[in-house]
This record gives sequence, C-alpha cells and structure tokens, in this order.
Amino acid sequence: MKKTVISVIILILSVSFYNIWHINKNYIEPVVEVFEKDHWVQFDHNASTEIKVIDFDLLTEEEANQLVADYNDDIKNYQIENTQMKVAVVTIEKRNEEHAKNSINQAMLVTGNFSNGLHLPLTMLLNEGEPETEKLVYLITDNLMSKEHWKDINNLDFSLVVAYSPQEIQIKLS
Repeated sequence: MKKTVISVIILILSVSFYNIWHINKNYIEPVVEVFEKDHWVQFDHNASTEIKVIDFDLLTEEEANQLVADYNDDIKNYQIENTQMKVAVVTIEKRNEEHAKNSINQAMLVTGNFSNGLHLPLTMLLNEGEPETEKLVYLITDNLMSKEHWKDINNLDFSLVVAYSPQEIQIKLS
C-alpha cells in the first residue's frame, strides 16, 4: 500500500514537472522595444495611433490634491489604508487616435520588471476638453515596492509600458 501511494505521488509530480517544463520551453519571450520621451511611438495593432510622452511628474499628496481640486475630488479617496503615497502623472500627446482610448488607458507604469502604479479613474476627469493631450494618473503606494526603493523613489527609472504582445513597447520616463 505504501509503495503504491509513493508511486502515485511520484507519477503525479513527474507529470506536473513535465507540463511546466513543456509550457516554459514553448514560451516565446516578447521582443522589447524601448523609446525615449518626446519620441512618437506607434503602439496599437493597426499601427495608426501614435503617442508621445511629453512630461512626467512625481507628485506629493499635496501637489496631487491641487491637481484634482477643480474636480471636487480628494486624492485620499484613492489611497489604500495605512500606506504612504505619491502620484505619477504622465502627459502624452496623441495623433490618429481612432481606436486607442482603451489601449492608452491600459498602459502600465513600471520600474524594472515591476508594475508600480495603480491607474486611477482620475485620468478621464483630467482630460475633458483636451483632445490632443492626455494625462495618465497613477497612484504609487509604498506597499508596491521595497523599503529601499520607496526611500529612493524620486531617483528610480520609470517607464510606461503601452503594449505587451506581440512585442513589449516601453517609453522611458526618467
């Protein structure tokens, strides 16, 4: 009985490890293209929509509240309990934006391989009446990164990832 149980466990583990190996062996790493700020980037699948990052600001809570004050909003409404926060604002220019609204709003703020910003619904409020420019707003909290990175947040290299597949497209922000 004991040999049977051990044999079954070994068989299950062997099959599991084979499946993991097989999936990882067949995974194709996406090609990563990195662009600088102030450079037009085609990022949608139709290759018709282009964006250009024209500004990147890392705001304190007070500065973020000034940004949203005109909309009768408070940045603390978006803060996670018991966290410190900064707000990143990425200002982009757009052209040929036929189908890109949702794609642009799915862009991720990253440092290295980690997503460090929660995209806020404030983006839509801040962009009313500004057809060529858009501000993407990200909440960055201290629980999204290590203590060492949080202490050095103003010196980190941030990027905006606007596409992941079939190729990853990053725009350097700092």
